[in-house]
Amino acid sequence: MRNPFSRPELAALIILSSLAMTGGCGFASDQESVEGIWQSQGADRIYLEVTSRRITTYDYAGDAAEGGADCYRVTLANVVTRNDADWTLSSATQPNLRLELTLEVTEGALSVTNDGTSEHFVRSEREVSSFVPVCPAR
Repeated sequence: MRNPFSRPELAALIILSSLAMTGGCGFASDQESVEGIWQSQGADRIYLEVTSRRITTYDYAGDAAEGGADCYRVTLANVVTRNDADWTLSSATQPNLRLELTLEVTEGALSVTNDGTSEHFVRSEREVSSFVPVCPAR
C-alpha cells in the first residue's frame, strides 16, 4: 500500500514514535534524549518539536528543496500504539490514517525507518517561536 502521509507528516510521525517509545515507560534517560527540537539533514529543512504527547513538524517552504514561500508548513501527529522499536502513529488531522515505523536514537542522532527508507535528524538549538510565519492552509 502506498504511504498516505506527505513527507512533513511522515517526519512528524517518525519523531512522535520516538516519544511514544520513551513516554511513561520508565526510560527517563531515553526520554531526555528524545524530547526537544530535531532538524533534518540535507536541502529539505524540516524541524520537529517532540513533547510528551505530540510531535509538531515545521517544514520550511522556502528551502532549496521546495523553493516556495518564506513560511513554515505545520503538521501534527499522535502515537496510537508501540511495541519495543515498532510504532504505530496517526495524523492529527486524519486520525484514520496509520503509519508503522521503526525508530532508533544513536549517538545523539535520530534514525526512523519506514518501508526500508530511513530519515535522519540531529538536535537543533532553534526555539519553536522562531518557526514563523506559518504558511496559509492549503
